[in-house]
Amino acid sequence: MTLENLVKALWLLSFLLVLLAVALSAHAQTQAPTTNTVIIPDHPLHATQQDLAPAQNVLTGGVTVAHGERPLSDFRTEPKRELPLGDVARYYRTHPYIPQKEGQ
Repeated sequence: MTLENLVKALWLLSFLLVLLAVALSAHAQTQAPTTNTVIIPDHPLHATQQDLAPAQNVLTGGVTVAHGERPLSDFRTEPKRELPLGDVARYYRTHPYIPQKEGQ
């Protein structure tokens, strides 16, 4: 076997190995991955007709004591009066503000 034939044989062998690798990787892509089937748990009392719970009166029946934050409605404060934007613009138009430089 000559050197030229040996190089051709090595090229052919490497081409066949690459072709084999491509074929195996293409086959691996067509295989379905392991499927995770979703099993919805079923409860025997799910969506069955039942009697309603007995009525309870929430207005009577004991003293309720709560600790923690107080609601905002407990603090009755007068809302501060806000000026309309048009009035503020008219005021600044008649009373221009000229800032003073530092040191004057």
